Amino acid sequence: MVNTKKRFLRGTFVLLLLSFFIPTKAEATEVLVMNNLSISNGMLIGIIIVLIIILIVVLKMYSTRIKNTKKEISKQKKEVYKSYLYKSSFLENLNHEIRTPLNTIVGFSSMLVSDDVTKEEKDEYAVIIDANTKQLVKLIENIIVLLKLESGHEVLENDAFDLSHLMNSIYENMKTYKRNSEVNFLFDNPYDSCIIFFDKSRLTQVINNFLTNAFVATKTGYVRLSYKKEKNGITISVVDTGIGIDDAVKNKIFHTMERFNKFEGTGLGLSIGKAIIEAGGGKIGFDSTKDVGSEFWLWIPNG
Repeated sequence: MVNTKKRFLRGTFVLLLLSFFIPTKAEATEVLVMNNLSISNGMLIGIIIVLIIILIVVLKMYSTRIKNTKKEISKQKKEVYKSYLYKSSFLENLNHEIRTPLNTIVGFSSMLVSDDVTKEEKDEYAVIIDANTKQLVKLIENIIVLLKLESGHEVLENDAFDLSHLMNSIYENMKTYKRNSEVNFLFDNPYDSCIIFFDKSRLTQVINNFLTNAFVATKTGYVRLSYKKEKNGITISVVDTGIGIDDAVKNKIFHTMERFNKFEGTGLGLSIGKAIIEAGGGKIGFDSTKDVGSEFWLWIPNG
């Protein structure tokens, strides 16, 4: 029985090779005889069927591989095109953001040397120039920070600190933030002490950006700051009853220099926040309903 199986396999292998070179059964049989092999018509048909099945399987494997390769190429093309659109949009917005304060600085600077301008007007123009200069410097600094974070060259300076104390400090500082008197500022602090390990300065920057955006977007109602321990980490959230975010722009919220409302800002704050939190192994997101309000949240590991 074993010898029969060996002879069958050997015959199949020989036929597989001969099928590419010997077109007729007679020639194939002659070669088999020379190799001390014999084969019946039934066995020959069986071997042919096996060969056909093997051929079909091989062709299917190659077909699947080709399809997968095409899909991967198509996916890469889409990613490249998406990256191109993102960079084009970034450069276009960057050009606008730089030109706006720069044109203001140049315009009012030229008016300072005019003899037709009074001293009071010159003092007013100097204040405008100073404000736009600071805006331009801050913009450039933010762009540099963002690029460093995204490239991995900016390393977070993590250290242990009490988040409860930090949140109290942020709350007290933001109470003095210029805002509508119709907006209540609420704060939930459930812990007397909450030690975490993160970059304190960068985390403060992200939370302040959440709060600033919330106050700007909210005309009536409230802004609530809160945090809690969950999922082996800390979740910090800012909820507001502001204008909300339109569904059409929700997928662009964390894109560089994309604004989600008509108010002031360069659109860099959330992009930088996302880069900071993700650099620390955390997550960031939001939920929003148009004309109802928004919740921006972040989660950082703590364990």
